[in-house]
Amino acid sequence: MNGHRVLLVEANQKHLRSLTRTMKAIVGSVEARESLGAVPVDGDFALVAVNYDTLTPADRAALTSRFGGARTKTRLLLLSEGK
Repeated sequence: MNGHRVLLVEANQKHLRSLTRTMKAIVGSVEARESLGAVPVDGDFALVAVNYDTLTPADRAALTSRFGGARTKTRLLLLSEGK
């Protein structure tokens, strides 16, 4: 995945910093956000990794609708503590 862009979304700043450091060592290009904001266009990122627990129901629906298909270019990774 080196050379690809990754979007990290995590409301907890401490977790976001830690995830960002780890991903930058592996991937290189990481955009880190505390909230989702506008859902990216398919293909803008190789991977979108988000804390599912902190998303609004509307954000959850938007992400799974945009990136939930088998033919999307962007992969979606949902992180959760099971809440």
